[in-house]
Amino acid sequence: MILILPMTLSDSPALVLTPFFTLSAIGPPLLYWTAMRNRSLSPPARLGRLAVLVALGTGLAVNNTRAGLEAALGIDSEFKRTPKFTVTDGSTTWQTSTYALPRDPAA
Repeated sequence: MILILPMTLSDSPALVLTPFFTLSAIGPPLLYWTAMRNRSLSPPARLGRLAVLVALGTGLAVNNTRAGLEAALGIDSEFKRTPKFTVTDGSTTWQTSTYALPRDPAA
């Protein structure tokens, strides 16, 4: 969005796509903000939740983009299913389970 002003002063063919870029950048946060309006939260509380939702959405987008590129480029990668932990009482923790997936720095 910062680049919109300099682009308006140029004869760039990408200028035609500016409304689409703007809508795609503003759309998800506006959707979250509008949905939280019905929760009767104060604006600072909404901003905090909005930041968390945007960060979560960004992380999901990065992970899905990576998976899509691996599929499109034919890169074989294993499917790592979501671990299910049977934590039934306070003495059991999921962090010490042998079923936990190893950390992946790119995910």
